[in-house]
Amino acid sequence: MATIFIVDDDQAIGEMLSLVLENEGFQTVTCLDGLRAVEMFPIVKPDLILLDVMLPGLDGTEVARRIRATSNVPIIMLTAKSDTLDVVAGLEAGADDYVPKPSLEPGPAPAPQGGPPKTVPPVAQAVAMQTSTIWNADPSSSTVWNTPPPRMART
Repeated sequence: MATIFIVDDDQAIGEMLSLVLENEGFQTVTCLDGLRAVEMFPIVKPDLILLDVMLPGLDGTEVARRIRATSNVPIIMLTAKSDTLDVVAGLEAGADDYVPKPSLEPGPAPAPQGGPPKTVPPVAQAVAMQTSTIWNADPSSSTVWNTPPPRMART
């Protein structure tokens, strides 16, 4: 089972991301602090990191830089800081992709058949969409890649 390491100082966002990803079959580990994330990284041994930029302890850019010094694990910066300088800093620090968080104001989600509409924070919808369209992952084999996997021919 693939493990996704969620590093975000907003506990509610971390829990929501965990719920969405666990429902898709991934194992998740969350961390609220940049320095602690660097310490936990070799223990967690994640297959993918979702990393916020604005963190206590160490900012996400420095976390990415330190992890990248010892590992090629995919790092996706998932953050509210989305100006060009922030994106460049994150990518230069070793992030593989930079996904701006949408507004965290809850919005209506499509109603299930026969039921009232449910409110789902847009960031949950965006992460679910981004992790399935930008990155591909196979939770059962601990494999994460950012290009489509080779097709196996049936014999």
